[in-house]
Amino acid sequence: MLSKVSFILVCLTAAIPAVLGVPARAQVEAPASGGPAAEDDARMLTPSLLSGSPYSAIARANVRQNVFTSGVTVTGGWVDNVYADSPTGPVADETVSIFPNFSYLRATPREEGTFNYSPGFTYYVPTSGLNSVVSGLNSFNQSAAGSFDGRLTQHVSLDMQDDFIRTSNIFDSSYPFSTGSITGSTQTPTPAAIVPFAEQTRNFSNGVVSYQFARNAMVGGGATVSESRFPNPSQVAGLYNSTAEGGSAFYSRRFSRRQYLGVRYEYDRIVGGNTTTQVESQTQIVLPFYSVFFGRSFSMSAAGGATHTTVSQSQQPTNAAWTGSTVLSFAWQGEKGSVSSSFLRTVNSGPGLIGAFNSVSANLNGGWKLTRTWNAALSFTYQNIEPAVPLIAVVYQGGNSLMAQAVIGHNWGEHFSAQAGYQRLHQQFIGITSINTNPDADRVFVSLTYNYQKPLGK
Repeated sequence: MLSKVSFILVCLTAAIPAVLGVPARAQVEAPASGGPAAEDDARMLTPSLLSGSPYSAIARANVRQNVFTSGVTVTGGWVDNVYADSPTGPVADETVSIFPNFSYLRATPREEGTFNYSPGFTYYVPTSGLNSVVSGLNSFNQSAAGSFDGRLTQHVSLDMQDDFIRTSNIFDSSYPFSTGSITGSTQTPTPAAIVPFAEQTRNFSNGVVSYQFARNAMVGGGATVSESRFPNPSQVAGLYNSTAEGGSAFYSRRFSRRQYLGVRYEYDRIVGGNTTTQVESQTQIVLPFYSVFFGRSFSMSAAGGATHTTVSQSQQPTNAAWTGSTVLSFAWQGEKGSVSSSFLRTVNSGPGLIGAFNSVSANLNGGWKLTRTWNAALSFTYQNIEPAVPLIAVVYQGGNSLMAQAVIGHNWGEHFSAQAGYQRLHQQFIGITSINTNPDADRVFVSLTYNYQKPLGK
């Protein structure tokens, strides 16, 4: 089930546009929301670095506003490693997945509200000799996401996002193996360490309020809440449940029509562990930033500052460290394609891992409309982590992961589409038993989708 925080934010996401009596459009420009650029010189924008809003993952020509969409996707795939604990090495298997989907988008020049929900079932075609083991992987999965970006009053804006995933097959549900997007924030888009076929739930909620108190000056702040759970600990030896909460504040100054300077402060507290090991990590980041919007299609942000980290472990002294942080991101959205990318050098913790880690990650997401009926997409993320503060009784000492996907798709008329793609997962982590046995996985797949769209009116 969705967490209480998820349920509340999803309800707010759906309700706010109706309560205000207007459809929605993002306060940010096209790279963050997918809508047309704002031309009101008096109104400042909120860069994705501050709001946490995702960059657009589709071409502007494919954006449909004020529409309800329902449909179903059937996917057949082949995975070369579904049974990582096999004593004889990786075991390949075939999968069949069925995912109904429901989405809502309502937008105006003031605001944008979206909601997406997809339940689904994944069936594994049992490999000879492993019928009971592989059949036990059959699972019901679900994901839900909601967002609201817009102006509550002439000077006050609100940005909200909530993402929930329950899955036991990250190839179907985890970015970049889905339609997830990159943001310009300090958060990495994927967990550092992943057990592909373990049952897991993740929830991330974010809200930011900004107040423009002068023509060229804005302040704001927000809060985040997230949690990561593994219902079956035997599947994830070396990984842990975790919860996190944090807050942020910023000052932004516009010194030309589309250029912004300012500073952001962020505090995060993460608690993770099990019945015998509990670790609390706290980070405080001060990030001066610069953002620029090149017209309606292209934006860039850069930030660099200092991070203070403290880590507390049961019956152990508290350790502290100072490190530098860097955040670089850009996004482009054209009529036939879009590209977003980020480079992060920050301190992170969880989900799955406990303690604090110096993290370096590179992320890329792009898509292109090749012809009227053909399109292609590519996504990639690489992350390397090292402990910021050593921990007693925690055996892993860092590692790296790579996730990549390439997809080509074709549309038949208004309702039918098909995709074929390749996905790659590679990991190297010392001391995480559930990953080290067979850390790599490759998957090829073909999917067929039927969608029906109903306009919501003006």
